[in-house]
Amino acid sequence: MKHTFNIIILVLSTISVYSQKYDYIWPIGYNAPSNLGWGLSSLDFNSGYVQKKFLFEIADVTIGHDGSFINDKNGNLILMSNGCAIMNGDGGNIINGDSLNPGRDFNTYCKEGIDRSYPIINGNFFITCKSWGDTYLLIHQSSLPDNSIKDFVGDHVYFSKVERNVQGNFYVSKKNQDISTGYSMITTVSALEHPDGEHWWIHYRAYQGNRHHIVLLGEDGIVQRDSQDLGAIFKSTNEPTSLQPRFSPDGSMYVFATRGIGIEIYDFDRNIGKLSPPKIIHTYDDSLYCNGFCFSPNSKLFYYTKDTFVFQVNLEDTTLSSTEVGTAWGTDDNGWPYVTGLMHLGPDCRIYVSPNSSQRRMHVIHHPNVIGVGCGFEKSAITMPTRISFAVPNFMQFRSTGGAQLCDSSIQWFTTSIDDPTIISGLKVYPNPASDILWLKIDRVGASKNVLLYDLNGKEIGKYSIKEGVMSIPTGEIENGFYILTSDDRSWSEKVVIQH
Repeated sequence: MKHTFNIIILVLSTISVYSQKYDYIWPIGYNAPSNLGWGLSSLDFNSGYVQKKFLFEIADVTIGHDGSFINDKNGNLILMSNGCAIMNGDGGNIINGDSLNPGRDFNTYCKEGIDRSYPIINGNFFITCKSWGDTYLLIHQSSLPDNSIKDFVGDHVYFSKVERNVQGNFYVSKKNQDISTGYSMITTVSALEHPDGEHWWIHYRAYQGNRHHIVLLGEDGIVQRDSQDLGAIFKSTNEPTSLQPRFSPDGSMYVFATRGIGIEIYDFDRNIGKLSPPKIIHTYDDSLYCNGFCFSPNSKLFYYTKDTFVFQVNLEDTTLSSTEVGTAWGTDDNGWPYVTGLMHLGPDCRIYVSPNSSQRRMHVIHHPNVIGVGCGFEKSAITMPTRISFAVPNFMQFRSTGGAQLCDSSIQWFTTSIDDPTIISGLKVYPNPASDILWLKIDRVGASKNVLLYDLNGKEIGKYSIKEGVMSIPTGEIENGFYILTSDDRSWSEKVVIQH
């Protein structure tokens, strides 16, 4: 009987640990109006399969390479940041959530009426622990163009603390609290959970030299500071060449890239916060940038993107050689180019790859634990409802302590590049330019009900009921010019020209 009781407790404990869904909704996108392809959309993993959804549009707000987010343990989107402010899941500033990263760059980039986003790629992210309840910390780095050194540096690394008040609303209880006041390299801040499940290691690189700062942070702030001098020596901001410094899911490795050196991979002791001297992964041209970094769920394979390519490194092979496992390049239906960009491991155990340009295509690695091309890279695997502003939002890996399940491979895939029941397929628009009639040939309608025509100022010119097969739009009374033709579910858009 006692044995049975222990099994029940173990199962209940496992379910509790596995149920932390901090990354189950990803908001991605920017700006407004939505009828021209802008706005925020999301990937949602809550229903047992991947869904893409249109969220809302907020003028002048970006959640992408300079933004971050977090959900509560039940998978509800609750907090976002663009580096300028902390917002709730509906995009409104929370109490005392404005005026992050004060200074010259804030005054330039965070004002009303511009595309408000703080100008550091992956410069902020949220962290929490199960024991923290409704408390969340935003880690954020500020920037400074320093004329005296003729360079662009991080002048502060901060944390801001978010809690709930008695009315159930989020508010910032501590804001712009210094983790570091010394100059740091931009685009170098990352983090990893401590094995105790109560703290996080915050890691960033000092400006110039080869110093790694490693700070232990708890719910109420700094617990421990340390630093190590290891690896490549930097002289300027141009020398680090990775946009996603990352720890492996099992916490045993840290990766970074340096111009002229390659990708440095360090062993890391997550119990005491110590790095070991790095080994080097050589890329086909170590002087050029690596865009995205990501580990496989089992931490045995490492992926990076360069230009149009996706490379895989088997970390159990002492040669640390790179194998090309995918390539992505082309243009979407509107002529927007895409290649490979930043990466993030999803809660469904797939790796999602941004297009590295402002458009709606995303690439996916379906089986990232598999060595070689069997990893299943699919270019343009998803067409999002809105443009996604270059990148997936910044997010540190959760569920890496206490034997928790890192990701759930039972979450089902919802689409491929040629089979998505929610979007129009087989679409042809002709002639273009059009004079009196614009014809549409549609093999499948999907969820769309209407086709809408807008001018470039966002004014609706016409609305037409959509149907499969061939349909026509009269254009004889429409003035010459450029227009946007789109569906009411925002799953596609097409630039057309009217010329009489």
